Amino acid sequence: GQQDADNVVLEHLASKDAYIANLRAIFDEIDAGSSGVITLRDVENVLDSEDDKLRNYLEALDLTVEDGWTLFKLLDRQETNCVDISDFVDGCLRLKGQAKGIDLARMMYENKWIMEKLASISKELRTLPFRRDEEKGEADDDDLQNRVLLQL
Repeated sequence: GQQDADNVVLEHLASKDAYIANLRAIFDEIDAGSSGVITLRDVENVLDSEDDKLRNYLEALDLTVEDGWTLFKLLDRQETNCVDISDFVDGCLRLKGQAKGIDLARMMYENKWIMEKLASISKELRTLPFRRDEEKGEADDDDLQNRVLLQL
């Protein structure tokens, strides 16, 4: 009954806590300088080394890593070129395991939306006259930018 459900929840939370503790240990190993953040170079240095310990550990945690650049870019969601412990743990939790059907459906929807917007912008750009500012000899980009932004 209820006690069984509670036990399942507690086991799940304990398992997640252990997983997070393992991710923190991995972060500490990557963060060789103990700066509190890791960079692309840090990730590549560890993954490109002869020692496959970290790669194997990530795979044991259900995180398949093809290359350091891809892993880092997926973790660096704010595009700051450094990842702190919180972003690392959150990112690894997001990347753990197989993609779910809803993840794929969302990506397909977003891709379709982006492609439709790009096609619309491209069509609009082809219809625009190209004008030059006679005094400066520069293209008049303001009108072009405003018309393209209206498409978004």
